[in-house]
This record gives sequence, C-alpha cells and structure tokens, in this order.
Amino acid sequence: MLDKNETKEEIIKIAKEILKKNNEPYDFDSVAVLNTNKGVSFIGSLRIYNDELVNSISKDLETNLNKFGKFTINNQRVTPCCEAPFHNISFELVLN
Repeated sequence: MLDKNETKEEIIKIAKEILKKNNEPYDFDSVAVLNTNKGVSFIGSLRIYNDELVNSISKDLETNLNKFGKFTINNQRVTPCCEAPFHNISFELVLN
C-alpha cells in the first residue's frame, strides 16, 4: 500500500495523463490531503473545457482511482464572466 505522499503523487500523475490523452489544456497539479475519522481523504478538481469529453474523463478517473479506495465524483458546469465556460469535475477519494 502506498503512503499518503505517494498516493497523492500517483493521483496527480493519473489525472495529468487523462487530461493529456484528451488534449485538455488545464494543468492539474494539486490534491488536498485530509485526515478524518473515516481515514485519509484526497480531494481534487479538474477543469474540462470540451463538453464532449466530460463523461469519458469522469469514467477514466473513476476507473483509475477506484483501485485506491472509495471514490466519489461530481460535475458542475461553470460559466465565468471573463473566461471560457468549463465543467468542474471534483472528486474525493477515501483510502481503504
């Protein structure tokens, strides 16, 4: 089993690979690590600018991160005033 820092780095690596594979410009570089009574949780979010890729990127994240523990994912459409609209895919991963 990986320790917290190794798991964090692995999550970042997986997310970056998924974004790169789908030609998404957003650079994912951090994951929050929380110690809770449920265990260790990792929380992150990605910006997806191409509407057509949201479902496949979500599925790729779920497939790749489920192996670490309980994985929860949410998706929200964001329309900021001064930049292109995007989908914010947020996730929480609780280690087994």
